[in-house]
Amino acid sequence: KETLASDSVISFFDERLLLWGCSIHQKEGYLLSQELRAAGFPFLALVEPGQPHPTVIDTISGFLRPQELITRISNSIAVRQAALAAVNTERDERDEARQLRQDQDREYQAALAEDQARLESQEAARRQAEEERERKEMQDAIEQSANEAVEMRRQRLIRDLPPEPPESDSVRIRIRLPAGELLER
Repeated sequence: KETLASDSVISFFDERLLLWGCSIHQKEGYLLSQELRAAGFPFLALVEPGQPHPTVIDTISGFLRPQELITRISNSIAVRQAALAAVNTERDERDEARQLRQDQDREYQAALAEDQARLESQEAARRQAEEERERKEMQDAIEQSANEAVEMRRQRLIRDLPPEPPESDSVRIRIRLPAGELLER
């Protein structure tokens, strides 16, 4: 009673902690002492709120002087804060690693999509060039076939031409072509 009523303990609690007290002679106090496994009295539990249940950081049983109590609670808080800092650091490192993996995955997917688009573009260009080559070959074949047909017709006409009549029974015809060439028959 003297320890909890001392000015230094009251000041320490006011600055850092929320204090709640009860008697084990009341139902709520008795149940809580059973849950916290109080081994001796007076009993003090340093509890951190949490979900789904609070976490017991430290328990203190028996009589302590005010400075001993403040030192014990301060040490327990410091140890807990160091543990929390380590947990937070580990969580931050996991988050950073996860974020890095996600960024790398996004960059990989973007590069993969870019490569895929480039390959599709190259394939489309190759197909277009192949189609153009085939079209040109077909056009050349058609032109060659047409030229061969014209040449065959010309050869047939030359072959079917009657022989030139003797000069006495004939008429001479002169034709000037647009290119200036003069033909005579």
